[in-house]
Amino acid sequence: MKKATYHAVAVAVGALFAGSAFAGSISLPATPTQFAVEGLAPTTAITTPTIAYTMGVGRPTGNGFTIIITPSAGSTLGTCVVPTYSVPAQVVATLKRQSPAECAIDVQVAASTAAGGVWTWTGQTFASHPLANKGNSVSVSINLKDPGESAQIDNAGPLTATIAQSVQSINIYAAASDTLTVADVNAPGGPLTGFVPTNLVFVALPDDTIQTAAAN
Repeated sequence: MKKATYHAVAVAVGALFAGSAFAGSISLPATPTQFAVEGLAPTTAITTPTIAYTMGVGRPTGNGFTIIITPSAGSTLGTCVVPTYSVPAQVVATLKRQSPAECAIDVQVAASTAAGGVWTWTGQTFASHPLANKGNSVSVSINLKDPGESAQIDNAGPLTATIAQSVQSINIYAAASDTLTVADVNAPGGPLTGFVPTNLVFVALPDDTIQTAAAN
């Protein structure tokens, strides 16, 4: 009978952990913010969009944990932001340690939390990044561990989300302002042809003035 009881408990505990695996999620940003390369250097500080992590598990009173946020390779964090929780009275979050390579947040659970609670970072900065080159991106990884940081909670490992990408500014704005314009300074016909509607040609009139006319 004892053996059967122990077996039932083991199955229940196993089901609990199996159900919580990969349960949390980075719910914001929904899409990366685009930064124009023309205004950036590798050490130009940038402010990330709002980052949000939705908990996949609840935590009992007194069952604290550590949140660790790290930047992608080639990037460094600025001053660490302590995230806010969707039910502030349930937790006490304080800065545990900070460096350019990570921000660690200590979380004390003052009252039991439920799955679905959201941690939000507003105004987190990057001190350096590769966004000065077109097409590069930066991301953050969020890791939840027990207070001693020896075991994972909520997920089997860190979750990662791309938060910013770099593009040429003309590619951000031209399409919205003029659908006929080819926004490409490297257009095959030459740089200037990349800034005129493709169905127009230049025509010289008898009085030597220049106007545009629709191409046949």
